[in-house]
Amino acid sequence: MSKDVWVRVDSETPRTEGEVLPVSSLLEGTSAAGYAAPAPRVAADLYWMGRYAERAEAAARLLRVADNLVDDHAARPGTTGHAAMLAILGAVTEVMAVRPGFIGEEAQERRADPLPHLRELTLDPRIVGSVAYATHRAVIAAQAVRESLSLDTWLVMSRLERTLQHALPQDDLQELLMETIEGLLALAGIGVESLIRDPAWAFADAGKRVERAQQTIRLLASVIAVERTPVVEGTTTEAALLAAESVITYRRRLTAGLGGMSALQAALDLLLRDRTNPRSVAFQVDRLVEGLELIDDEAALPQARAIVDQIAGLDLDALFADNRTPLVRTLTRLGTDLRETHRSIDRAYFQRKTPGRNVQWVQWNGGEESW
Repeated sequence: MSKDVWVRVDSETPRTEGEVLPVSSLLEGTSAAGYAAPAPRVAADLYWMGRYAERAEAAARLLRVADNLVDDHAARPGTTGHAAMLAILGAVTEVMAVRPGFIGEEAQERRADPLPHLRELTLDPRIVGSVAYATHRAVIAAQAVRESLSLDTWLVMSRLERTLQHALPQDDLQELLMETIEGLLALAGIGVESLIRDPAWAFADAGKRVERAQQTIRLLASVIAVERTPVVEGTTTEAALLAAESVITYRRRLTAGLGGMSALQAALDLLLRDRTNPRSVAFQVDRLVEGLELIDDEAALPQARAIVDQIAGLDLDALFADNRTPLVRTLTRLGTDLRETHRSIDRAYFQRKTPGRNVQWVQWNGGEESW
C-alpha cells in the first residue's frame, strides 16, 4: 500500500507553466566524503580480502595456462613446446612464490611429471600461495567484515569453498580451475556492481589493485624480461597474455598493425603501460590513486602518483636494450615501489593505536617477578 506525498508550496509564489519545483535529494549528504573511515581492523580485513581474492584468481589463471601446456607438451622433451612449458612452469613458481616448485635440481621430478604438483597448487590449503590457501584467507577476511559486504557475497564464497574443498582425485583440473575462476569473477562483479563507493570499498579495491599490479609485474619479470629463442618466446608471450586475460586485445592489435613496435614490445606495452587495459599495471595504479583520493589519503598517495609518472615515462626501445637489463631493473623497481606503497597504507590505516596508559608486563621466573 502506498500513500500520496504532498509537497506544500507558497501559494503566493508565481509559477510559470511547466516549472519544476525544487525538491531536496534523498541522497543529499551521502557522498563518499560523508562516510567515516572504517576502523583499522575493518580496513585491514577489507584490504586483505581484496588482495587474497585477486591472488587466487591470478594463480588459477596461470595454473590453467600451465596445465594446458603440460597436456600438450609434457610428453615431447627436446621440442620448442616443451621448452615453453618449462618456462611457464618456472613462472608459476616465481609468480605464486611457492618453493621449491619447478625450479632447481630438486624439482626434476616435478618437471618430468608436473600435473600432481599443479593439482597441489590448486587444491592444497596447506601450501602458502596455492589457490585454496588464498581463497580460504579471502573467506576468513570477508567473514570478519560481513556488515560491509553484499549478501550475495556469501553465495559466491560458499560455492568457491565447495569447489576447492570437495574436489575428487578423478576431477579434471581444467574444470576445477574454470569453476574457481567463475566464482572469483562473480565475487569481483559483486564488488563492482553492489558496493557503495565509500572508504570501505576503497580499501577492498586498493587491495585488489596492489595485488594485481604485483602479480602482473612478477609475470612480466619471469616471462617477457627473460630472453629466449624467438619460437619459444612467441609461445611464452602468448601464455602470459592468456594468464593476464589480454590475449584477444593483443591479437586484434597484431592484425591491425603495431606501428613501430615489435610483437614483444606490444605485449609489454599492453600489460605494463596501457592505461585502457583493465589488466595492465598502469590501470591498477590509476585505480589505486582514485581509491586513495576517496579516503583522503596523505601517506601513500604521493608514492602511488610517483609510480604512475614512472610508468608513463617508460620507453619501450630502451627497456629492450642490453639484453633487457633495463626492463629487469624497471620491473624490480616498480615491485619495490608498490611494496613501499603497501607499507605506507598499512602504517597509516591498519595499525591499532597503542593504549594511552602504560601496561606492566610480568614474567614469572623461578617464583620471582621480573618487570
